[in-house]
Amino acid sequence: MSKEDGLYPDTPDDPDRPRYTAQQGLRAAHFAREDAAATFMLSAAILASLRRVEAASWMAIALLLVILWRVW
Repeated sequence: MSKEDGLYPDTPDDPDRPRYTAQQGLRAAHFAREDAAATFMLSAAILASLRRVEAASWMAIALLLVILWRVW
């Protein structure tokens, strides 16, 4: 994927230390921001669903406590 996006150095000066251009750095930063934004959006959706599950579990615990109190 790096070669298709133009992020891989074309002509390294030294095979052990490839040289990147400023444009490649800017493109890499752009992709990193997109990845971070997508991760944040997914995390926000997961947290919202977990809050709903937490509320439902507290209600189930309360219902079980009422049942326990009535049976005891």
